[in-house]
Amino acid sequence: LVLRQSREGRGAIERLIDHPATTVRGWAAAHALLWNEERVRPVLAALAEDEGLEGLSARQTLQAFDAGTLSHDW
Repeated sequence: LVLRQSREGRGAIERLIDHPATTVRGWAAAHALLWNEERVRPVLAALAEDEGLEGLSARQTLQAFDAGTLSHDW
């Protein structure tokens, strides 16, 4: 993802962490976790409490990050 390569791009992703749509928040937080764990871990933890797909995605993201296997090199 090209946006992550610049300070401006990372800032744009981080601004989406406050988006009203849970899917957008989750996507942004999952990416920003790689450089701003302190800011986004609480967002993912809150999303992880949801029983739906967003919650599952947040739980899996945190699990992979904690295990050191989270990668966005696709």
